[in-house]
Amino acid sequence: MLTLVALVALGADGGVMAPTTFTGHLEAEQTYELVTDDVLEALRPPSLKLPFHHAGRVEWSDDRVVAQLPKGRVRIVFVVERVDIVRMTTTRWNSTYRCRLISAAPVASP
Repeated sequence: MLTLVALVALGADGGVMAPTTFTGHLEAEQTYELVTDDVLEALRPPSLKLPFHHAGRVEWSDDRVVAQLPKGRVRIVFVVERVDIVRMTTTRWNSTYRCRLISAAPVASP
């Protein structure tokens, strides 16, 4: 089971806005919470929706930390620091989502 929800952001008045359901699109400078059994699989297509004619991948600022996440169900919080889009041909682009892990914790299975 995969659950990916955008974490709340602070509003202009300092209050917390309601979380939004993840639609498959990652945005730069946005923080996300992910609960999944497999972090690396969860953030790949088809879960990650890419624009037409785009190939895409998530790159972690520290791959070693992500590789050492606990096995089984885990809740992670991460930020998309930036999105790099490179035109490869006249009709093909590569999108790279540069992410940084903020926290990770095991979660009891339902």
